[in-house]
Amino acid sequence: LIGIIVAGYSYHGVDAELAVDDNTTTDVHHVDPESQAEVAVHAVFFPWFAQLVGIAVYYVLSRYARAIPFTAMMFLIGLAIGVGVEVRTTDGVDSVVAESVSTWMQIPGELLLLIFLPGLLYVDSYSIDVHLFLKSFSQLLFFAFPM
Repeated sequence: LIGIIVAGYSYHGVDAELAVDDNTTTDVHHVDPESQAEVAVHAVFFPWFAQLVGIAVYYVLSRYARAIPFTAMMFLIGLAIGVGVEVRTTDGVDSVVAESVSTWMQIPGELLLLIFLPGLLYVDSYSIDVHLFLKSFSQLLFFAFPM
C-alpha cells in the first residue's frame, strides 16, 4: 500500500516537475509514459532495498557483533547511502538506487508522517498496559496540548 502511494506521488510529481520546467507555453504537457513508469518503479525499489539491508545488518549484528547497536549501525548505513547518492548525482552518474533515494527525498515530510505514523501509533497502542496508560493520562494530555 505504501509503495503504491509513493509511486502515485512520484508519478504525478514528474508531471508537475516538467510543467514547472517549461514556462514558455501554456499548453498541456504530454509526458512520456515510459519515463513516468520508470520513476514509479524506482520509487518502490528503495523501501525493498532498505528492508533487505536492515535484515542483513540485523543478521550480522545478532550473530557476530552483539556489542554494536542495530539502530546506530542503520543510521550510519543510511548516512553513507545518502552521502553516496549526493556524490553520485553531482558527478552525473545515475543508478537505480540513486534515483529511488532521490525520489524519496523529494517527498514532503508531512506525507511520510501521514503514511507511517498511524500504523506506528496503532502498534504501540495495541501493546500498551491499560493501567499504565490510565496512570499517565494527565501527563499525556499536558504534552499533547502545549500552551
